[in-house]
Amino acid sequence: SVVPRNILIENLWQSGTYCQVQGAGGSLKSLSLMQLALLASNGEGFWLPMFKVERPLKILYINNEDSKEELDRRCFGILQGLNSLDERNKGKTYNLDNFEYQSTLADQLYFAYKSNENATPTINEKQVNLFKEYLRDNQFDGLMLDPIISFHNLNENNNGEMEFFIKKAIIAPFCVGARVGVMGGHHIAKRTSSNGDDIEENTDASRGASAITNAARSVLRFAPMNNLTAKRVFGTKPEDRAKRHNYINVAFG
Repeated sequence: SVVPRNILIENLWQSGTYCQVQGAGGSLKSLSLMQLALLASNGEGFWLPMFKVERPLKILYINNEDSKEELDRRCFGILQGLNSLDERNKGKTYNLDNFEYQSTLADQLYFAYKSNENATPTINEKQVNLFKEYLRDNQFDGLMLDPIISFHNLNENNNGEMEFFIKKAIIAPFCVGARVGVMGGHHIAKRTSSNGDDIEENTDASRGASAITNAARSVLRFAPMNNLTAKRVFGTKPEDRAKRHNYINVAFG
């Protein structure tokens, strides 16, 4: 008999696969990842209308760029907002029971590395196996890595090295070996379209080699609202167009 897919978040995240959330600086990518994790770990709540959670998920979020103090601030702010300010989620109470977050900024975590620029890429077997066992032993449903590009010191513009990293250091041990869904936060390249209407235009805007994005089952792109959209929505006055900074544009592919 055929085993049905284990869908973690409808239309977005499936156990055993990799998906990607990418965005420009200031587009709330990391904050949105944490907010999504908190909603999903509580098993209910509105995030974006096309993505539904059917049951509480146990999620591990690892951040390689921000301090524990900064993650604490973000988590507290999200909880406070969900529990007291969010009209869409009013009347619900959110907690951290199924959500674990860690900062590895002080001790940078590499799942793949090169000893020098000309060396052959190598899997950090010790770290990968530790995390695989931790995910299994604690029965996590999902692993978020933010940003995905910081979990190696390989050449991010080399498709061969990026394919090695994402397949051998992420998909094989975690998606397949630990049977979790992995969600990677990613930056978009400078001077690319950051909020176009075309799916390929948005998914191809990721920084570095295309191998990482090509491995993703689904891609979400976050970007600040651009001036053209602001003019259409708010009008031509500069003070009205400035309202665009309160909004982000989300594209799904």
